[in-house]
Amino acid sequence: MKKFFFFLFLVSQLTFAQTENFSVVNKLIEWNKVYESKLTINDVYSFLKESGKFKISDSTKSSISGTMENIDADYKGAGFTRMGTNIAILNATTKGNFHIDFKDGKYRVLLKNLLNKTISTIQYSPLNGMSANSEYSFEFLGLKNGSNVFNSTFINKPLKIYNYTFTNLFDFSKYESKNNDW
Repeated sequence: MKKFFFFLFLVSQLTFAQTENFSVVNKLIEWNKVYESKLTINDVYSFLKESGKFKISDSTKSSISGTMENIDADYKGAGFTRMGTNIAILNATTKGNFHIDFKDGKYRVLLKNLLNKTISTIQYSPLNGMSANSEYSFEFLGLKNGSNVFNSTFINKPLKIYNYTFTNLFDFSKYESKNNDW
């Protein structure tokens, strides 16, 4: 019986791994976070359009979908130094698909198909010899041999840096009007 429960635990860990707001579903890395906000879908739509980093492909009464690009990882904001950050992160911008659902004073952001695009040729790194404007997936950087398990080197810093970056990128509360009634 113990072996059976261990087997169920192992299967559940292999089919769905989650760390912070990142998860692995069917060998694909996704980022998912729920925010509380008083902003309307129209407010968020305007912020996305004005930022220049988002292209909206679909919008309904309760959701916005599209792509994002040229997102720089905020390693400093995440508490890391340039010297302590992987060259693969420093020398890349991120792009991918986003989907935002709105419901009852909250919105949920889901990021998929995350790719990094190199800025210049990378030498002496896990991505040795990768030329400028090459793309590689988060799965290449973050998963052990194409499995559903996060690579320990990805969990240490890159995951924390990207989680901080995406959390701030989609936190629209900074645009909410403050109550000045004192």
